[in-house]
Amino acid sequence: MADDPGRWCRACGTTAGDGAGSCAECGADLTAPAAGDARVGQVVVLPGLFLTRTGIVVAATGDTLSVLGKGDQPNSVGTAEFARMRPVDVPGPAVIGEAGRLWAASHAAGTGAVKASWNDARLKTYADDLAGRDLGRRPADAADAIALGRQFWLPQAKLTETELCWYQARQAALRGDLGQMMAWLAKLPTGRYAVRIPLLLSHTAGLLADTGLAAQAAAQLAPFEEIHPDARALRHLLDPEAGGDLIHLTVAYAATSEVPKAVAAAERIRDRRRIPIEPHAGPNTRALDAYFAGLNGTNLDQYAGLLTELPEALLDDLVDAHALTKVDADGTARGAYLRCRLHPGRVGPDELAAAGFTAEQARRHYLARDAEALDALDGTDPAVGHYRALLAFVRDRDRGHADDLWPQTRALVDLIDGGGEVPEQLAADRSAWPLLRDAALQGRITVPEHVSTAHPDFAAWYGLCRLTRLVYDGDWEGTVRLARAIGRATRGGPLADEVASLVAYAKWQLGDHDGALAALDTGPAARFRAGLTLNASVIAAEKGSAAAQEPLARLAREAPDQRLRNGALIKALGLWIADDAVTEYPPELAALVHGRLADRIDDDDFFLDLLKFSANNDASWVAATPAIRATGGNQADMVRYFQTRCRILEEHRPETFSDLAEVLSQIWRRDPRPEWQARERDWFADLLLDLVHRDFGEAAGLAGVIEILLDGGVLEPRERLILSMQAGGHLAMGLGDDQDLRPESEKRFLFDPAYEFLRVRDEFPEPVREALAEELGRCLGVAAFAVGNAMSRAVDNLGDQYNEIVERRSWDRSNDWSLSRIQLELLDHMQTVVDRMRAYQVLLVQFPLDGPMNEIPDMLRGQADALAGQIDMLRRDF
Repeated sequence: MADDPGRWCRACGTTAGDGAGSCAECGADLTAPAAGDARVGQVVVLPGLFLTRTGIVVAATGDTLSVLGKGDQPNSVGTAEFARMRPVDVPGPAVIGEAGRLWAASHAAGTGAVKASWNDARLKTYADDLAGRDLGRRPADAADAIALGRQFWLPQAKLTETELCWYQARQAALRGDLGQMMAWLAKLPTGRYAVRIPLLLSHTAGLLADTGLAAQAAAQLAPFEEIHPDARALRHLLDPEAGGDLIHLTVAYAATSEVPKAVAAAERIRDRRRIPIEPHAGPNTRALDAYFAGLNGTNLDQYAGLLTELPEALLDDLVDAHALTKVDADGTARGAYLRCRLHPGRVGPDELAAAGFTAEQARRHYLARDAEALDALDGTDPAVGHYRALLAFVRDRDRGHADDLWPQTRALVDLIDGGGEVPEQLAADRSAWPLLRDAALQGRITVPEHVSTAHPDFAAWYGLCRLTRLVYDGDWEGTVRLARAIGRATRGGPLADEVASLVAYAKWQLGDHDGALAALDTGPAARFRAGLTLNASVIAAEKGSAAAQEPLARLAREAPDQRLRNGALIKALGLWIADDAVTEYPPELAALVHGRLADRIDDDDFFLDLLKFSANNDASWVAATPAIRATGGNQADMVRYFQTRCRILEEHRPETFSDLAEVLSQIWRRDPRPEWQARERDWFADLLLDLVHRDFGEAAGLAGVIEILLDGGVLEPRERLILSMQAGGHLAMGLGDDQDLRPESEKRFLFDPAYEFLRVRDEFPEPVREALAEELGRCLGVAAFAVGNAMSRAVDNLGDQYNEIVERRSWDRSNDWSLSRIQLELLDHMQTVVDRMRAYQVLLVQFPLDGPMNEIPDMLRGQADALAGQIDMLRRDF
């Protein structure tokens, strides 16, 4: 993002100064945001004799750094020793200053994203001390506070409202939230903060995708149009109604560029001369130039996507000039036209219809036996009449339109319909054999000896039809006998495998499993034949998964069809899972899966099946291997998710549940969202539900994980409510003697979900609503009990401080006014406790409570009323 510190005043947004001194407009200091010492905030791994811990640099003076690790005091470390320490990446938004880096590390440690050894309260003290220490740090610290969601700190920055608005807009842009970016920019003074121009320019694509945002951006650019060429050009792009000659604007804008090619390109557009293709050129410009290049002999296959913008007349020129040789389907009408011109055998019905290829449409509808689609075509076309008549005959033996058939087809129809001897011309025509099959199976046609001699392949096919008839009749012994008789004619030919399959099936039916496998001849030394190997796997499967593994493994490795290879591997895995006699994951099977995942897999569902199977049965391999090959973003997400899921099971790896939640949340935001994520979300949610249902306080560490899922919008309403309030209950019960629940945690995990349930409870069915109310009430009651104890300790502490001030006022008259103000502040803190007690009490009475928890609302009401009375009495003293 363009944000030059030497050209403008952030306080008022004017362009002033040279990076030093004060703003001529508002008098604000022009000191640039200070990043400080880059070493401060660096998280490192501290060496140890037996264990390693993480530390963080909290101060740096010359060659000495202060590193906070275990304990409250930092250790001094020299630069040489620090250089040998391994840095640790801190996930989260980018920050600028020293305090921002410390805040970011604290937040990452709190969510579990970084395993911290330091005292977090001590780290926050260092961060707060650094924040806003001097004028140079305030802008950086304000920007970092916004990035990290610490808006409560912003008043301490003492910056102008407009400067804070600018930082809010920058951060929204970094998040990709263009709506918020525009909302903050709208609060800036009109005509100032010209730095918004490069900000808007960097998000041109996103603004163009939303007409509302584009209009807002155009309005903001208008005041700068006369003095900023970028503003003028971008405004006319975002608002086509802004007026002006686009050609003139293009040339004028290009004239402001320091790149000579830009100026030359604009002039070529104006003069309608050929424009050399550049990486930054627009699609229409590139298409026009490519057209001229294609006519001059350049192959344009790689630019086919751009060329679809050209008129069909220009596309015809390119096809005729052989400038285009292949085009992928893109869903456009012109793309369909090109594919029909270049690849008529690869196009689908929609593309054929768009191109008007009627004869090919009719042929395909006939093959699909789709009479309705044939009837919808133009009946005056001879090809349509031919295929309608052929379909009527094949389907219903209807010869009513035989005259519409092509002559060579009419002779075939006569033989099929009436039977008789097969003439040589049909025996020689392989395309006619499938139509003669039924007649051959029924014995209505015969093959003269001279035809068999002249056409041995047809004779073998005819013998196979007779063999098939015996199989249909269940004559297993007759099948074996006839196979021996015709075996010599089919041996080594294209029908040999079909004969072998029929013989194997017959022997299998006769109970001769070994004979059936021998007939298929698919051993390791035999030539691979996919169909026979598949049949062998079916027969061998009856002996168990181990027996079927060899033929299925050959199919998975050698089958020419990808779907068959995938299916064989899935079948082998399924047989092993169902085989209780083989408990260990077979190494041969694992090797097949490993090899398959190392190759390109275009089928996402198959890739997911293998990866998930491996995660469940071979987790160590999934966690360790970098060899899994992902094709496309969806598969890359699968690998990232399942590898993280497997790695959290291994103690020596740094991944935690927080990492898994983060990965899940990031993938959950995909649009469109992959279907497999819902199943994994349910798995993770069920796991967390199981883990939180234990003694309150034991699962407090899962709060960070749950918070990540909440931020990602991953959870369903019921899961979200239960996990939120379970986290709140565990956090509350896990408090130490001198600890209290953080306000943001109390709101996020207790008050917000409780009020949400009360608001939407009628949307749940009755049994779910009752059970949910009981569980949420139990969580709220436990939290109220624990927080109540913390509040009681806080009140005692405040009371002690108050009494000390009262005693001091009796003798320290010189500071009486300031001491009285402290008393009032202490009473305000006590009132906060009263408000919290009443907030819990108001909620608790709306949930079902059982046992001792029934007493908590009355206890809180009594404590709150008593404390409120004491506060009122003390306030009256003033």
